[in-house]
Amino acid sequence: MPCTDGACRSRERAIEADVLGAVAVAAAELLDAHEWALVQRRIGEVFRDLREQRAHRETARANAELGAGAPALLTAHQARVLRLVAEGKTYKEIGAALGRSWRTVNNTVEKLRVKFEVASRAELVAEATRRGVLDANERARQSAGA
Repeated sequence: MPCTDGACRSRERAIEADVLGAVAVAAAELLDAHEWALVQRRIGEVFRDLREQRAHRETARANAELGAGAPALLTAHQARVLRLVAEGKTYKEIGAALGRSWRTVNNTVEKLRVKFEVASRAELVAEATRRGVLDANERARQSAGA
């Protein structure tokens, strides 16, 4: 059963830390420094993947509660990146416009693709338009500027 409250999420994080600590102690006793560095990197990747999967489940659950046609829950940065992607800008152009690196923009687009459950930038724009996210964000931006 997925966690629904802060206490449950805190317990999950504590369990992750305990597991990581136990693996670290066992691995450090068996491996040389280079092998240990590789193990640490892989452990970090596994836990990062778990956190992303959890975030994806929580976002999917929140969006399901809002309804199929409701706008996805976006941060302000994600909304700005999405708007610029819809305008056909490249990652470098978006990064320059927002004062971020193209890698940050790429990571944001990847998170948006996961959030909207699509495989490409074109599908992302189409799905965001279908859900009314681009229109809603554009209206909010225009009313804030007025």
